[in-house]
Amino acid sequence: WMDDSKFTAVQRYAKVKELLEDKKKQRQLLGEINRAVQELDAILASPYHAAASGLSYDDVQIFAVLRLLTIIKGLQLPTKVQDYLEYLAAKTDIPLYTSMAT
Repeated sequence: WMDDSKFTAVQRYAKVKELLEDKKKQRQLLGEINRAVQELDAILASPYHAAASGLSYDDVQIFAVLRLLTIIKGLQLPTKVQDYLEYLAAKTDIPLYTSMAT
């Protein structure tokens, strides 16, 4: 990906170190996301809607954010959140990104 003659050993080491630090940050962020999704599981009124009164604008917002998160490999969704996502994806005919997770 790089022409080695253009970079010193120190520059290459710095780049490798940067990439490793990015991986560490990614693992930390994944942990934070997984904890937040666990908290959401307790807040959702049901696997079909966020509020006890039924579908609302909250569901539009929550579904949009959760759908974006489905592209993350290693995302751990509790049962109710997974059911919620799958229900709304089917109801709206909007696919999740789980098959493309990286």
